[in-house]
Amino acid sequence: MKQIVKKQGGFALVEVLLTLVLFIIIITMGYGVLSTTISSSDKSYSYTNLRQEANLIITQVREEHQEGDEEKYILCYEDLLANNQLDFYELNVRNVSMDEGECVEIPRDEHLAVSFLLNDQHQNSYEIDTVIERGAGVSELEVSILQPNQEDFSDFIRDHNIFVYTNHVRITGANSSIKGEEATAVVNENFSSSNSANASYIETKDIYLFGNIEMKNFSFGNRLGTTSTVYIDGHIDIGSNSKIHGNLKHTGDENVDITKVTGTIEQVEIIDFPKLEMADLQDPSWYIQRDYQTSGPITNGTKFYGDDIKINHSVSDVIIVSTGDIDLLGGASVAGVLFAPNGKVTVRRSFTGVIIAETVEVLGNAEVTFEMLSEDKEFPF
Repeated sequence: MKQIVKKQGGFALVEVLLTLVLFIIIITMGYGVLSTTISSSDKSYSYTNLRQEANLIITQVREEHQEGDEEKYILCYEDLLANNQLDFYELNVRNVSMDEGECVEIPRDEHLAVSFLLNDQHQNSYEIDTVIERGAGVSELEVSILQPNQEDFSDFIRDHNIFVYTNHVRITGANSSIKGEEATAVVNENFSSSNSANASYIETKDIYLFGNIEMKNFSFGNRLGTTSTVYIDGHIDIGSNSKIHGNLKHTGDENVDITKVTGTIEQVEIIDFPKLEMADLQDPSWYIQRDYQTSGPITNGTKFYGDDIKINHSVSDVIIVSTGDIDLLGGASVAGVLFAPNGKVTVRRSFTGVIIAETVEVLGNAEVTFEMLSEDKEFPF
């Protein structure tokens, strides 16, 4: 008689062990993700808390420094730090280090330098380095700047080291820059920058900007060397990865993020903006009489007059005058003077010298650097 053996149901030991191992792996991975998320959230909250506490401290000091009636007042270490879960790693007032239990007498008629590094229990920190203006309220700023006639526009450019003078400027590339440590940049109407992940910047001694400014991944002012002053006739929003290196004078809202400005901040009623009439083109015969080319190649030392002008190679010591646009193409590294009062100057690689144009556009990793035209040479206006 045949014996029929039925297959037994259920799982083999190997299958059970494999399932258990997979379950443990999934649980471990899930815990890691959850732990990382919680840690990131805690760090973000910690940073936000530190920033808010730092702003509160500076606001408190500013109110005391600017709104009190007496000539002097006493500021103590304990007065600044109400949150017992935080501590100062370094605290400097009037460039003097302060420790726990110490106080300092401060005159209200002086600017007050305050810097500190604020720590929390999670070993996170937030740094402040600023200067609080003396006195109270809003002051009026008058900037004494020569208002030139058409005939002395050249002298004005030289006397004030103006190397970018334009009605519109667009900086649309990553790591693009306009630099001149002792120079002046003037933007009469509109400034715009891109939202590139890499910051771009204008580094000059004085920067005049007319209109509301929204900064994203952008900085104004010299990061090293001569202290800059940024004049903004309008509101300013200093966004992420942005900073003003130097002093800020503006006519906009009071609530400027003090942590984004390395120098003083002053809200003013009036800025006497340097409103210059853009220099006009001379008559074509004026350029011909002065040996400007109107055709042929542009080489070192060339003076050139024409309509829309494109340069695709590197040249130096040139003076380029256009009735339309001037475009320095990708391979062009140019030095000299670019004058396009009715058009746009586009820099795609590098330019050194002076730009006077209706619109200036700096693209990619392009760089514009100040260099004044030598005294023995004549500006083309």
